[in-house]
Amino acid sequence: MSYSESGITQLLCRMGYVYKKPKLVPDKADTGKQRVFVQCYEALKASKAPKTLFISWMPLIPIIIR
Repeated sequence: MSYSESGITQLLCRMGYVYKKPKLVPDKADTGKQRVFVQCYEALKASKAPKTLFISWMPLIPIIIR
């Protein structure tokens, strides 16, 4: 099964999800973990991977849409 970007947006809306503006990151964030995440995410973006969405109830866990 595959979804278009607008299709997944409509599906999430029907399921009750809403867009919320991101909040500021607290100053106690682990910079080492952030650095590792950014490196992994940049590698993912550079690859030929499909689009990646981040959903608020699963922070920093990518969902791949094919």
